[in-house]
This record gives sequence, structure tokens and C-alpha cells, in this order.
Amino acid sequence: MEQLSRMAFIENQPEDPVELFSNLITAYKTTNPEIPFIPMNIATIDDEFGVLNRSVVYRGLEDGHIIFVTEKNTVKYANLIKDPRTSITFLFEKIEWNGVNSIWQVIVTHS
Repeated sequence: MEQLSRMAFIENQPEDPVELFSNLITAYKTTNPEIPFIPMNIATIDDEFGVLNRSVVYRGLEDGHIIFVTEKNTVKYANLIKDPRTSITFLFEKIEWNGVNSIWQVIVTHS
């Protein structure tokens, strides 16, 4: 059990979660320069189907906001306009963090 606790502990964690996320993105891009884009999943709330989850491409971080692109004629766009509550997940399968190769899952919510 001691190993699990050690694995779950983030050393040198910045106080600002946006800074931590930005550092993880930089580390992921540095560790995986061959990957042309960063996939993410976004879940929205839909009146007909409930929670809908789909993959989109991360485009950047601007003023603490995660940027991605979608078309205005999609259900996803209509759901975001109607109800901005979302959950976004990133899975960084290979990332070097503090000299250790790791797997990270990052969850971002908007309520």
C-alpha cells in the first residue's frame, strides 16, 4: 500500500492548478514530440440523451481557459450554449515528470 501512496503524490505541485496543467501539457509535448495533437474528451449535458461524451482536439490554454474547436452546427455546440456545465478529461499515457515516466489523467470540470 505504501507504493500506491507514493504513486499518487504530486511532488513540487504549484499552488495554481492552471500552472500545474500548463506544466503537464509542456511535459507531455516534450516527452511525445511525434504526436501532432493532444486528444481530450468532453462531456456535455443533453436533454434527449443525458450526458454525451466525445473526443475533440486540444488547441491551447488562453487566460486559464482550455481551447478546442467545434462546429456551430453540432449537438455538442448546442449543448454547450444551452448548459455550459462540462467535464473534460485528458489521458497522458507517457509523460516524464520529475525524471519519472508516468501516466496522468487530468479531469477539468465546469459547474
